[in-house]
Amino acid sequence: MGHLATQKKSTGAGRSLSLGGARASLRRLFPKEAADIMRRYYHNVSTYPGETERVELARKVRSVAPCCSHYTARHVYQYFSNLRYRARAKNGVEQSLPSDGAYVLC
Repeated sequence: MGHLATQKKSTGAGRSLSLGGARASLRRLFPKEAADIMRRYYHNVSTYPGETERVELARKVRSVAPCCSHYTARHVYQYFSNLRYRARAKNGVEQSLPSDGAYVLC
């Protein structure tokens, strides 16, 4: 029996994970062309796309990147959520209520 870092566990999809040590990456890379579509929409149109816009963005991503044939409106939703989170973190904006507890509904 070898060291824990050299043992591998099969994921059943032809990939393996190292148990400890450096692990093989199972993360799918998002193609630049697809990311460009999403970021252009985020910066030029809206940071909160509606359901029909998310469906259309997913269709565009699938058309430019064959490796993203699995991409759905839910993926788009999560992608935009992550972009908004990163933007808030970068700008140091906190999501909290005012100290008096009052807030404005628009």
